[in-house]
Amino acid sequence: MRSNLCHLASYAAFGLGSLCFWLHHRIGGHLDADGFLREPFWLLPMGWFFAFGGLSFLVASLFRPKQ
Repeated sequence: MRSNLCHLASYAAFGLGSLCFWLHHRIGGHLDADGFLREPFWLLPMGWFFAFGGLSFLVASLFRPKQ
């Protein structure tokens, strides 16, 4: 049961990370009238956070002893 929960958490984290990367690519960036770059930069660290979180849940579920 606990292993299935870790697998589910890793899938959810990988999915959220992929969604963050896709949204950053889809929204893109642009220059406003004052010459400032406007882009959703916060999506990149959030995507990496979720990707590494998914990897850690996956590794934890693989090395967890079977019950």
